Amino acid sequence: MTKIFDLVNFHTAYGDQVRLLDYYYNDNENRDHMRGYVPIRSHREAFISLAQAQLPSKENKEKVFMLTGSYGTGKSHLCLMLANYFSSKPTDLEMTAFFDNWAKRDRTGSEKIRNMRGDGRYLVAPCDFGEAKLFDEMLISALEKALQNEGAESIVLDTQFKGALKWIEEYEQDEQAGNLVGTFNDFLSHLGGDDPRQSLEQLKSNLRLNQNSAMDQFQEAYQKATKSKMKFKNDSLLDILKDLLANHDFQKRYKGLVFLADEFGYALSEGRVSMSIFQGFAEMSKDGIDGMQLIFIGTGHRRFEAYGANTPLQMDFRVVRDRVTEVSLESEELEQIIAALVSPKTENTTWQDEVIKKNSWLLTKMAGDAKRMKIFDI
Repeated sequence: MTKIFDLVNFHTAYGDQVRLLDYYYNDNENRDHMRGYVPIRSHREAFISLAQAQLPSKENKEKVFMLTGSYGTGKSHLCLMLANYFSSKPTDLEMTAFFDNWAKRDRTGSEKIRNMRGDGRYLVAPCDFGEAKLFDEMLISALEKALQNEGAESIVLDTQFKGALKWIEEYEQDEQAGNLVGTFNDFLSHLGGDDPRQSLEQLKSNLRLNQNSAMDQFQEAYQKATKSKMKFKNDSLLDILKDLLANHDFQKRYKGLVFLADEFGYALSEGRVSMSIFQGFAEMSKDGIDGMQLIFIGTGHRRFEAYGANTPLQMDFRVVRDRVTEVSLESEELEQIIAALVSPKTENTTWQDEVIKKNSWLLTKMAGDAKRMKIFDI
């Protein structure tokens, strides 16, 4: 006896819960989700709004977005699709499948986002909200991971953290060579702790993690040892991004830079985002750097300014919200979710004989009722 299971396809890639960072850097998971994704109406509308950020029009200043929606609306899944959309070439097999799946529901929209994409690709840097880092620390770490994953050895991210590590390593080499290193010994003595060498190893570890607190500790010890603070070429997030986007090797390889911060709402609610830094970042994103696009997409369950409500930063959130464009994901009707998850195996002979021929009158009636009630109008 034929079972319903034998007559339908279940698109598991769409139904699975998505972990953006893990899936994006896992080729198998990423490929499966790209090929199995059939966007429902709210996803298509949100996707087009976000994809327009890449358009080079002078009037198009919306580059920083907050993608909002309740639990289960598919924000993480949509971000994974966006990550591939920006980072892949439009002619890649996974992208072709993505456009074809879109066309099953909306051919005009599929052609629109395909044409909107153009040639070339962006460097996409998914952020790890689970590390509980500050906003600038989170973005710098995401950048380093993205460049490493791309094998872009010729593109060096020049940060104050790397500068501090380089200074320490050069003195360690001098020490090993038997040279006098009085300044370095003074530096060690001001690091604090019972064991200066252990404190140094911990400092180096924290600098590699791009922690601002480690930079503060380095500068304090350095200033006590040398009577002045160390100056770096790039000592802020904005300086680092400007230097990267103006890098000739970066410009040869990419059209721009896209940050994706899934669950960004947690960073906002936990006070890990400096409004002054975020506002400066948003202002710089409007015009880009040296012809390079800079785009940020964060997700959350509430509107941007709601995270600052009833806190001392409430007014700051209200000021910065004018630099943030909200894109909302609506909760779809159950019928639309089912339509995205399940499709019939129309090529199956049993479907043709048992379902179509014997029940044609019923299917005709159901189709008429569905059209009249707009049940599957997606």
